[in-house]
Amino acid sequence: MDLGPHLIDQALVLFGEPQSIVASAFCQRATSEVNDAFDVCMEYSGLRAMLRARIIAFAPGPHLLIHGTKGSFVKYGMDPQENGCVQESFLRARIGRRLGREPEEQWGP
Repeated sequence: MDLGPHLIDQALVLFGEPQSIVASAFCQRATSEVNDAFDVCMEYSGLRAMLRARIIAFAPGPHLLIHGTKGSFVKYGMDPQENGCVQESFLRARIGRRLGREPEEQWGP
């Protein structure tokens, strides 16, 4: 579903080019013929971004989990553009109508 490139791109936009990257791609499903999960560690000066994607999981976790010296940010839920999105036309139909906006209660604590 091309989720990996989007996740990595988001980290690059937020944090810039890392000093180093360590990554592992692997297969979780016995029936899969391709890797269906990955871990990526992006190292920065004073910052580490850990990216993970899984095709299977027991329970959904946070989509963003950020820890800092003054607190943490936890974001659950999908991007509102993805809610029910099965076809590209779903997104095109929303252009100009608050695309990508979500209710304040979904912003994270």
